[in-house]
Amino acid sequence: MLHQIDFLQHSNTNRFFLMAGPCAAESEEIVMHIAERIVNITNRLQIPYIFKASYRKANRSRLDLV
Repeated sequence: MLHQIDFLQHSNTNRFFLMAGPCAAESEEIVMHIAERIVNITNRLQIPYIFKASYRKANRSRLDLV
């Protein structure tokens, strides 16, 4: 089980953390809406949360299909 990512450390090793967000950041409005929804859920369930989104859709493409 991964307990440390660079300088990020999970203090409770008996629990997981959630890393989630949209695959591509279409707009600030959408990104903030998604982040707020996930934060509300993870706060209620007491799950540590890391927001993750990508600003480029191309990172999901295969090089031989581009």
